[in-house]
Amino acid sequence: GWFYVYAKKILNGQMIYKDFYAFLQPIYIYILTFIAYISDYSFIALRNYGLLEQTILITLLFTLYQRATNILNASIATILTFMVYNTNTNDVIYSYYQLALIFGLLSTLFLHNYFMKEKSLSLFLSGSFAGLSFLIKQSSGLIFIISFGILLLLVLFNKNKISFKTLGLY
Repeated sequence: GWFYVYAKKILNGQMIYKDFYAFLQPIYIYILTFIAYISDYSFIALRNYGLLEQTILITLLFTLYQRATNILNASIATILTFMVYNTNTNDVIYSYYQLALIFGLLSTLFLHNYFMKEKSLSLFLSGSFAGLSFLIKQSSGLIFIISFGILLLLVLFNKNKISFKTLGLY
Protein backbone atom coordinates (compact mmCIF):
# COMPACT_ATOMS: atom_id res chain seq x y z
CA GLY A 1 0.00 0.00 0.00
CA TRP A 2 0.95 3.63 -0.33
CA PHE A 3 1.74 3.84 3.39
CA TYR A 4 4.77 1.68 2.67
CA VAL A 5 6.06 4.28 0.19
CA TYR A 6 6.58 6.61 3.16
CA ALA A 7 8.14 3.77 5.16
CA LYS A 8 10.59 2.96 2.38
CA LYS A 9 11.67 6.61 2.15
CA ILE A 10 12.20 6.84 5.91
CA LEU A 11 14.08 3.54 6.07
CA ASN A 12 16.29 4.83 3.24
CA GLY A 13 17.26 7.80 5.44
CA GLN A 14 14.89 10.46 4.17
CA MET A 15 13.03 12.75 6.59
CA ILE A 16 9.37 13.66 6.47
CA TYR A 17 8.71 17.27 5.36
CA LYS A 18 12.40 17.80 4.63
CA ASP A 19 12.97 15.27 1.84
CA PHE A 20 9.38 14.46 0.94
CA TYR A 21 5.87 15.71 1.62
CA ALA A 22 3.37 13.72 3.68
CA PHE A 23 -0.21 14.81 4.20
CA LEU A 24 -0.42 12.83 7.44
CA GLN A 25 1.02 13.66 10.81
CA PRO A 26 4.26 11.73 11.32
CA ILE A 27 3.18 9.53 14.25
CA TYR A 28 1.11 7.18 12.10
CA ILE A 29 3.76 7.10 9.38
CA TYR A 30 6.39 6.11 11.95
CA ILE A 31 4.14 3.34 13.29
CA LEU A 32 3.77 1.92 9.79
CA THR A 33 7.48 2.35 9.18
CA PHE A 34 8.13 0.20 12.26
CA ILE A 35 5.73 -2.45 10.93
CA ALA A 36 7.49 -2.34 7.55
CA TYR A 37 10.86 -2.66 9.25
CA ILE A 38 9.98 -5.69 11.38
CA SER A 39 7.96 -7.43 8.64
CA ASP A 40 10.12 -6.69 5.60
CA TYR A 41 7.23 -4.76 3.97
CA SER A 42 4.81 -7.65 4.34
CA PHE A 43 1.31 -6.72 3.20
CA ILE A 44 -0.09 -9.48 5.43
CA ALA A 45 1.60 -7.90 8.46
CA LEU A 46 -0.14 -4.63 7.64
CA ARG A 47 -3.48 -6.41 7.34
CA ASN A 48 -2.87 -8.17 10.68
CA TYR A 49 -2.10 -4.79 12.27
CA GLY A 50 -5.42 -3.54 10.88
CA LEU A 51 -7.24 -6.52 12.38
CA LEU A 52 -5.56 -5.80 15.70
CA GLU A 53 -6.80 -2.20 15.48
CA GLN A 54 -10.35 -3.39 14.77
CA THR A 55 -10.20 -5.86 17.66
CA ILE A 56 -9.12 -3.07 19.99
CA LEU A 57 -11.95 -0.85 18.69
CA ILE A 58 -14.54 -3.56 19.33
CA THR A 59 -13.15 -4.23 22.82
CA LEU A 60 -13.14 -0.54 23.76
CA LEU A 61 -16.67 -0.02 22.43
CA PHE A 62 -17.95 -3.03 24.35
CA THR A 63 -16.20 -1.87 27.54
CA LEU A 64 -17.74 1.60 27.29
CA TYR A 65 -21.21 0.28 26.45
CA GLN A 66 -21.02 -2.25 29.29
CA ARG A 67 -20.46 0.58 31.75
CA ALA A 68 -23.78 2.10 30.69
CA THR A 69 -25.89 -1.03 30.41
CA ASN A 70 -25.93 -4.82 30.80
CA ILE A 71 -23.85 -7.33 28.82
CA LEU A 72 -26.62 -8.24 26.35
CA ASN A 73 -27.37 -4.64 25.43
CA ALA A 74 -23.67 -3.80 25.31
CA SER A 75 -23.09 -6.73 22.94
CA ILE A 76 -25.94 -5.72 20.64
CA ALA A 77 -24.82 -2.07 20.66
CA THR A 78 -21.23 -3.08 19.87
CA ILE A 79 -22.29 -5.29 16.96
CA LEU A 80 -24.59 -2.63 15.52
CA THR A 81 -22.00 0.10 15.94
CA PHE A 82 -19.35 -1.95 14.22
CA MET A 83 -21.74 -2.88 11.40
CA VAL A 84 -22.37 0.80 10.76
CA TYR A 85 -18.66 1.59 11.06
CA ASN A 86 -17.75 -1.12 8.52
CA THR A 87 -20.18 0.28 5.95
CA ASN A 88 -18.52 3.69 6.21
CA THR A 89 -16.05 4.75 3.53
CA ASN A 90 -13.49 5.49 6.28
CA ASP A 91 -13.16 1.81 7.16
CA VAL A 92 -9.76 1.02 5.71
CA ILE A 93 -8.43 -1.86 7.73
CA TYR A 94 -5.13 -0.15 8.62
CA SER A 95 -6.06 3.49 8.39
CA TYR A 96 -5.05 6.40 10.55
CA TYR A 97 -8.78 6.95 11.08
CA GLN A 98 -8.93 3.79 13.17
CA LEU A 99 -5.94 4.71 15.30
CA ALA A 100 -7.36 8.19 15.94
CA LEU A 101 -10.63 6.56 16.98
CA ILE A 102 -8.82 4.12 19.29
CA PHE A 103 -7.09 7.02 21.03
CA GLY A 104 -10.42 8.88 21.24
CA LEU A 105 -12.12 5.87 22.81
CA LEU A 106 -9.26 5.42 25.26
CA SER A 107 -9.65 9.09 26.16
CA THR A 108 -13.36 8.49 26.73
CA LEU A 109 -12.67 5.44 28.87
CA PHE A 110 -10.19 7.25 31.12
CA LEU A 111 -12.41 10.34 31.38
CA HIS A 112 -15.23 8.06 32.54
CA ASN A 113 -12.82 6.49 35.05
CA TYR A 114 -12.00 9.96 36.36
CA PHE A 115 -15.67 10.83 36.77
CA MET A 116 -16.29 7.58 38.67
CA LYS A 117 -13.17 7.51 40.90
CA GLU A 118 -11.62 11.01 40.62
CA LYS A 119 -8.09 9.65 40.15
CA SER A 120 -5.67 12.20 38.73
CA LEU A 121 -3.93 9.57 36.60
CA SER A 122 -7.18 8.81 34.76
CA LEU A 123 -7.63 12.48 33.90
CA PHE A 124 -4.03 12.76 32.73
CA LEU A 125 -4.38 9.65 30.55
CA SER A 126 -7.66 10.94 29.11
CA GLY A 127 -6.02 14.19 28.05
CA SER A 128 -2.96 12.36 26.74
CA PHE A 129 -5.00 10.04 24.54
CA ALA A 130 -7.11 12.96 23.29
CA GLY A 131 -3.86 14.71 22.39
CA LEU A 132 -2.56 11.60 20.59
CA SER A 133 -5.83 11.42 18.68
CA PHE A 134 -5.21 15.01 17.58
CA LEU A 135 -1.67 14.14 16.49
CA ILE A 136 -3.03 11.32 14.30
CA LYS A 137 -6.05 13.11 12.79
CA GLN A 138 -6.48 16.76 13.70
CA SER A 139 -10.19 17.15 12.92
CA SER A 140 -11.50 14.31 15.07
CA GLY A 141 -8.79 14.80 17.70
CA LEU A 142 -9.75 18.43 18.10
CA ILE A 143 -13.38 17.39 18.55
CA PHE A 144 -12.34 14.97 21.33
CA ILE A 145 -10.22 17.59 23.09
CA ILE A 146 -12.84 20.36 22.96
CA SER A 147 -15.90 18.23 23.74
CA PHE A 148 -14.21 16.38 26.62
CA GLY A 149 -12.79 19.66 27.91
CA ILE A 150 -16.28 21.18 27.95
CA LEU A 151 -17.71 18.04 29.58
CA LEU A 152 -14.97 18.14 32.21
CA LEU A 153 -15.68 21.81 32.94
CA LEU A 154 -19.42 21.16 33.25
CA VAL A 155 -18.97 18.21 35.62
CA LEU A 156 -16.38 20.03 37.74
CA PHE A 157 -18.52 23.16 37.83
CA ASN A 158 -21.50 21.07 38.91
CA LYS A 159 -19.39 19.49 41.70
CA ASN A 160 -17.89 22.90 42.56
CA LYS A 161 -14.37 21.45 42.11
CA ILE A 162 -12.89 23.54 39.31
CA SER A 163 -9.15 24.13 39.76
CA PHE A 164 -6.22 24.93 37.51
CA LYS A 165 -4.50 21.74 38.72
CA THR A 166 -7.41 19.60 37.57
CA LEU A 167 -7.67 21.36 34.23
CA GLY A 168 -3.89 21.16 33.81
CA LEU A 169 -3.95 17.40 34.29
CA TYR A 170 -6.26 17.11 31.30
